[in-house]
Amino acid sequence: MGNHFRKLIVSPDVPEQAFRELAVTLRSRQNSSITLVICDLNGKRLRTEHVKLAQELGVRQIEIEGDVSQSILFEICDATLGPSNWLYREQDDEELDICIPGPEWLEKVFNTESLTWLLDIEEKPIAWKKKALYAFPGNPPGWEVELPINVRLLQVARAAESRPCPKCGATYISKRDDRCQCPGCGCVAMPFSSKEDAKRFEEVPLDAFSWGKCSRCRNSMQFTKRAEQCQRCGRILRATSRHAVELQENAKEIEVAVAEWLGT
Repeated sequence: MGNHFRKLIVSPDVPEQAFRELAVTLRSRQNSSITLVICDLNGKRLRTEHVKLAQELGVRQIEIEGDVSQSILFEICDATLGPSNWLYREQDDEELDICIPGPEWLEKVFNTESLTWLLDIEEKPIAWKKKALYAFPGNPPGWEVELPINVRLLQVARAAESRPCPKCGATYISKRDDRCQCPGCGCVAMPFSSKEDAKRFEEVPLDAFSWGKCSRCRNSMQFTKRAEQCQRCGRILRATSRHAVELQENAKEIEVAVAEWLGT
């Protein structure tokens, strides 16, 4: 499958706090890790007329990264965002084409027929202002959903040692140190060799759209904060860039949280 996206478009009536409630509830209701990327156009200097219109109308969308069933997601969206206050859209460039409740929702909520482009794959990147919330079920109860660290991925293990799968939690033993596959769910994990290695930050250069590549597993990811964790291998990454990218400074916060979790 090629290009694929999964997102929610939300009504201007939804308060900002509801997004956090959505993340907190997702964290409590399921076992899989989910990242919610909140996108708006507030304060952006835009040139394209259709994007300017979206800015004027207060369009916001939530990009969904991770596995969550439609039934659970829809139930939680009704409870946190409010019934009829959201549209679910999922599409790829092959056969997948889901829009619930339907394109007519956009016209009803925003009083225009000029926002249907929001339902398609972006041919040209749009300069969304983005921030992320992290629904990571394995994290300590006291950790906020704004903290981009999944402790299940800070695993330290060696060959022939028992280890829990960071995805499903099943315990198994691998013959390898650096890479192992859960016999239950098939998740491929990359444990760290020591606590010191798990705590280590690696610098990653970003492009003009805040995308960078993990130096450990080569996974491409978009940054909304200065420090992020690769959700494939668990490496903590610190962003650098020659471009004027907007990033929230959070490296010290992550350093403290990870040190408390793993021990100094």
